[in-house]
Amino acid sequence: IVARVAAAQPDVLLVAYGHPAQDLWIARAQPRLRVPVAIGVGGVFDYMAGAVPRAPAWMRRLGLEWLYRLIRQPWRWRRIVEAVPLFLWAAWREGRQKEQ
Repeated sequence: IVARVAAAQPDVLLVAYGHPAQDLWIARAQPRLRVPVAIGVGGVFDYMAGAVPRAPAWMRRLGLEWLYRLIRQPWRWRRIVEAVPLFLWAAWREGRQKEQ
């Protein structure tokens, strides 16, 4: 796979192995890929293809898609519970830095 990607010389590589496999694979293969940008996209292709339903529009507007995913896919609870506070903390810190 690495040789095929390197031969294609893409500007962007989207890797959809799921978390954390995609991130580990990118980190391991990046030096040999020769791709400027490699992004782990998780299950985004499943959503784009309609294989996995998205949250109702009202939940998306309120920023609650994560809650919908938690209800539909309860095995993801640990990742979501860890990620939400970290995201809120990072957003708060960035907002404070911009104020200064």
